[in-house]
Amino acid sequence: MSYEALYAAHHGEVLRLCRLLLANHHDAEEIAQEVFLKVYQQFQNMNQNELMMWRPWLMRVSVNACRDRRRSGWWKLWRGANEEYQEAKFPSVTIAIGRGKPVGVGSPAVGVMIGLEALCATSWLNPNVEDRFVRVIAHEYVHVQQVPALVDDEHPTVLEGSLVEGAADFIAELISGGVSYAYFPGLTKGREKEIETAFVADKDKKDLSKWLYNSTPEKPADLGYWVGYRIVKSYYLHAADKCQAIHEILQMNDPKAFLAMSGWYPGISLK
Repeated sequence: MSYEALYAAHHGEVLRLCRLLLANHHDAEEIAQEVFLKVYQQFQNMNQNELMMWRPWLMRVSVNACRDRRRSGWWKLWRGANEEYQEAKFPSVTIAIGRGKPVGVGSPAVGVMIGLEALCATSWLNPNVEDRFVRVIAHEYVHVQQVPALVDDEHPTVLEGSLVEGAADFIAELISGGVSYAYFPGLTKGREKEIETAFVADKDKKDLSKWLYNSTPEKPADLGYWVGYRIVKSYYLHAADKCQAIHEILQMNDPKAFLAMSGWYPGISLK
C-alpha cells in the first residue's frame, strides 16, 4: 500500500480522534498534520510486518501527540502561575471513570481527582467543554495549594466553605481566564445585594445546604462559590501588592479576619 492510499484511508479517523481528545478543532487539525508528517518520514523505512500493524501504530502516535499538546498547554498555563507563587505544588491529575464520581476533588492531602463522566455530563456548568475541563481542573489545583485545615475541614461554616471555594475560583480565573461556574452572571444579575445580605445572615452557620454543593442540572445554585469569589476579588483589588495578595489568599487560615480585611460588603461593585 502506498503512503497516499494510507493517508486517504486514515486521515479522517486520525482527525476525529484528535478532535475528541483535544476538544479543539484548530489544535486537532495541527496535530493530525504533525502525525502524518511523522508517518511520511518513517514510512519508507517500515518493513512488511510493520505495515501490517499500521493502524495500531498510527493510533498510538496520534494519542501520544495529543497528550503532548495537552501537556504543553498545561505547562504554559501553570508555569505562569508558578512565577507568582513559587511554593506551588503540581500533583498528577487522577481521572476516575464510573458512575457516581464527583466532578472534581482537590486537596493538599489527596491531590486532584476528576470524575470524567460527571464532568462530561455537567454542560450546565459551562457549555464549552474545553473551558469546562480547564477551569474545573485549575480550580481543583488551587485547592492543593490551600491550607489543609480549611480545605479538609469536614464541618466548615458557610463563610469558611465559601471562601475556600471562592478563592479557588478566583485564582483559577487568573490562571485560566475564567471561572468554572459560567452561569453565575445570569443567576445573580440585579440580585447582588439581596443574595449577599442573606449570606451575611448565614455566614456563621454550619448548615451549608443553602449555599454550597446544592446545584442540580435543573436548578444550578452553589451561590456560596459566587459570594466567596467576590469577597476574595475585593481583597485582591484593594491590595497594593498583588503578588503578596495571592500568597495571602492561598494561605488564608482565618476566614473572619480575611473577610474583615477584604473591603467587601453586600452589593459591592467589582470591576
